[in-house]
Amino acid sequence: MQKGEANLKRIVPIMLSSVFLLTTGCTPVNKTNDKEIKSETKDSQKKSDKNSSVNTSVDRKHDFTYLEQLPKDKLETYNQFLEDGNLDHLTDFTPEQIVLLYMNLVLKHETDKIYALTYNNGQLPSLDRFKDEYDHYLSEYLNEDYLAYRFYDSISVDEETRKKDSLVVQIKITYGTTTRVVNYGLKREQNVWKLDLYHLVKDSKKRAKKCEEAGS
Repeated sequence: MQKGEANLKRIVPIMLSSVFLLTTGCTPVNKTNDKEIKSETKDSQKKSDKNSSVNTSVDRKHDFTYLEQLPKDKLETYNQFLEDGNLDHLTDFTPEQIVLLYMNLVLKHETDKIYALTYNNGQLPSLDRFKDEYDHYLSEYLNEDYLAYRFYDSISVDEETRKKDSLVVQIKITYGTTTRVVNYGLKREQNVWKLDLYHLVKDSKKRAKKCEEAGS
């Protein structure tokens, strides 16, 4: 895999190991100080076409997809999921592949498909409410991950976390002598691996409420 070193020079190495946690201050969800990558995220969203098939022919100066190494049959199946939203298409996707799909959906801002691949367990609100919460509490957070790890060195399951229906997938990237890691918890639901992220929204709401009470 090419490392895209020219693109990475714009990203400031920030932590030896970055885990999937939230800050504790009275601010929106934002786990890093990579402020310079946010404008690039917005530009990418404007250029993406919703519900369009994935094209893995990439000009690295202008575009990128997390799905370059997805097998052709899996790519075709994913495109079917984009068309009809049927999770049955994804039952044989590995946890690592689901994370890569999720990151592609983040770029395309396919919130309805993100909703379908977010672990529910009776905790998720309606789709309309989720879309609003995603825009307020998760979108910027995940867009930063998309950009920071777009030329990742490895993606794998942390075997120490593996259980029958839950595990953690790690994405690693190296900037010179610094290695950065992001962890995503996944749980199996409807025979599909889904990302367990909604607790981040709830945590952010709790912090916002405490800040409002402190300021009143």
